[in-house]
Amino acid sequence: MPLNLPESYYVWRLMAIDPGLNFTGIATYDVDYKTENILSIEATTLCNDRLLDHTGFDEEYIAERTIKLYKLKQAFQSILLQARPSMVVCEAPFYNRFRPTAYSSLLEVVNVFHAGVLELNPNISFATLPPLSVKKFIGAKTVKNNTEKGKFEVKTA
Repeated sequence: MPLNLPESYYVWRLMAIDPGLNFTGIATYDVDYKTENILSIEATTLCNDRLLDHTGFDEEYIAERTIKLYKLKQAFQSILLQARPSMVVCEAPFYNRFRPTAYSSLLEVVNVFHAGVLELNPNISFATLPPLSVKKFIGAKTVKNNTEKGKFEVKTA
């Protein structure tokens, strides 16, 4: 006797992250496994300055950057609990020669998101994708050395 799955099992949820210490974009996609169609997309931006601080850290002794990272992790885990994705995909950190210190910050943020997923549910897959692959996947034109125009192209796509 064959196993018949309910129709609801054919819909899975993907969460995509555009990481940043101050502003992080998160999009949640519902995808139909059979047809490979996107059924719905929800997007939100985490603005670190507006996140509630539940860390309990004393700002006098703990660096502001560390507090920001923990605030991001807590907010992200809250979204993970609500969305319950099957997979989380994050844009990989990239090196920009005009802003070389941004790479280390992005690396920290991505590691915090990965740790947040592992702490909450290690069964959720976590992967990183190169920025140019993300832009190509969504159909945005790549704009060399022009971050502002590049962001506009991604938003439009």
